[in-house]
Amino acid sequence: MVQTAFREEDLSFRFRRLTPDVARRLRRRLSGFEMESRRPDVISMPLREGTDYRALLEFIDSERLDPNTYSVWASIVTSSDHGGISLPSFVLKIVRETRAGVDFSFVACTDG
Repeated sequence: MVQTAFREEDLSFRFRRLTPDVARRLRRRLSGFEMESRRPDVISMPLREGTDYRALLEFIDSERLDPNTYSVWASIVTSSDHGGISLPSFVLKIVRETRAGVDFSFVACTDG
């Protein structure tokens, strides 16, 4: 029996070490964006091609955020024991314009 490999990729923009005031302003000014948060000082926003990210860029500039407090997060979950990911051009543009770092997460999982 041939088994098909499972693979899931997620790309997000992640803020970390936010003060409560900055987190509140972020949620208010970017209210049209989907946001996830498991901790009050960390907020992740899924990245989708075709979305206008000017408001994100303007927020980072207006808050004068340190580039060490945000990054693009690339996550791979796969049933393979190896793999890779290429960042799409719209994500590379965000990285260049925000001076963000890029963090990678790779998780290999099996059926049991």
